[in-house]
Amino acid sequence: MTTAETTVPSMSSTITTETTPPNTTITTTAIIAPNITTTGITTVNMTTTETIAQNMT
Repeated sequence: MTTAETTVPSMSSTITTETTPPNTTITTTAIIAPNITTTGITTVNMTTTETIAQNMT
């Protein structure tokens, strides 16, 4: 299985900003392939701002 991710900047993108309160545990689960799952746990002891650009096309 081959997975390709391409991010293309666009002027018609929407910007989503997520602010995580202090002392928050973030659990991220990514499914790479069937039967393969990676889980990342991030403990945030500070305020983290995540900016996500989404292409509306």
